Amino acid sequence: MLHVVPTPNYPPVMLGEGGFSPANYEGSLRDDAEQQAEAMVGRAEKPGVVVQTTVVVGSPFHDICKIAAQSKSDLIVVGSHGRTGLSQVLLGSVAERVVRHAPCPILVVSKTAQA
Repeated sequence: MLHVVPTPNYPPVMLGEGGFSPANYEGSLRDDAEQQAEAMVGRAEKPGVVVQTTVVVGSPFHDICKIAAQSKSDLIVVGSHGRTGLSQVLLGSVAERVVRHAPCPILVVSKTAQA
């Protein structure tokens, strides 16, 4: 299971003096994502199924495709938030970009799908 935490865009005012540490913030995001991933592993593991988790901070679309190619994945399962229209144009769609550029077959799962 791969979870890519989007790299935050820091406004210049946050990068000045004052105690804010991008490394600490990204570490906190990664820690939260790892806890969420571990909670999902319990739901995904079944007899004969081993689930490994990887959490990275980066570009979701790019890192999903890159890691799938490096690991020679047989299938990518990606969630869809179901955005349409202007919100999809403005926010983009990781799922759509992965579908167009992935090195292997893709299964897109709706946010409302049951495990």
